[in-house]
Amino acid sequence: MTALPLLADVAAAAEHCSYCAKLCRYTCPVAEATGRESVTPWGIDREITQAARTGTVTASTAAAVYACTGCRACGGSCLPGLDLPTHVRAARAAVVQAGLAPDGVEGAAGREVAAAGALEAGATAGAELLVFPGCDSRDGDALAAVLRAAGVAWDVAREPVCCGARSVDVGLADLGAEQAGRAQAALAGAARVVVMDPHCARRLAVDLADDRVVTLPRLLAELVGRLALRDDVAPVVWHDPCWLARGLREHAEARDVVRAASGADAVEPEATGERTRCTGGGMGFDAVFPETGRALRDARAHGLRAAGADALPVVTAVTTAAQRLAAAGLDAHDLAGWLATRLAHDTQEAQR
Repeated sequence: MTALPLLADVAAAAEHCSYCAKLCRYTCPVAEATGRESVTPWGIDREITQAARTGTVTASTAAAVYACTGCRACGGSCLPGLDLPTHVRAARAAVVQAGLAPDGVEGAAGREVAAAGALEAGATAGAELLVFPGCDSRDGDALAAVLRAAGVAWDVAREPVCCGARSVDVGLADLGAEQAGRAQAALAGAARVVVMDPHCARRLAVDLADDRVVTLPRLLAELVGRLALRDDVAPVVWHDPCWLARGLREHAEARDVVRAASGADAVEPEATGERTRCTGGGMGFDAVFPETGRALRDARAHGLRAAGADALPVVTAVTTAAQRLAAAGLDAHDLAGWLATRLAHDTQEAQR
């Protein structure tokens, strides 16, 4: 097989997938929403295999490889354990290099942004715990309130940072590598790093092998016992984000936080845990295919409504997922923001 340089590491795995009997087809939310075989995992890897064999990236390659949300639902049904998002990222980088990237790709790249005001204002230079907010996490003020209530000192990066995951996702590999390098420099010296977004957490902990990284749900599960919380029972519907449930295989920690802070077990939708359903915003998918992205979002909102989300709040662990579900009409919250509302009233007053 003659592989493009950018596809050399994934060409054999993509070819392996292209010979499969499509055992994972039923799991793919994009294939379900569009009815197109070309955007099943098999169809995507078939296009990647063709590009690797011929050494040529085409418009057909681009159309296929950008039709993936990176939700990893296919991985649960993949007997060889192939990792489609890794194949997709490599192919997207080749597409970008060939000048065939779809409209919207650059706007979906990661952005280097400063930490929220309260996180920065309350930071203690040199604290053992360093907060990494990511490029689209908007509950930094709420996290600051929770950390303060738990008596935890924290520090933040002194310069705007981005882990580069979103840039790599959409094929801007060089930009993603530059951003990751700056992020690693900003994290130097920290004993422990809490990452607010599971996508960024996987990028730092798995792709960049940083063993200091802890996800926000894991940290909050450690701290929730220290918090003075409201004593009313306030059940919520829990939505497992793909990057946490399948990307990092974390399930229990967020549920422990919900149970402790709400006084009840989380209400589970039919598709939960590693069977969770995608909200359509991953890996820049909604920037390229906004209509299908909305269809995936609305389908997930429908499933959450069936679990009671018309009457109960929905809590999740990804800011973008919460925003998408809120746009579908649900009362949706990121975990840190919701937990801050469960602090005892006197604690909330003291924070003001």
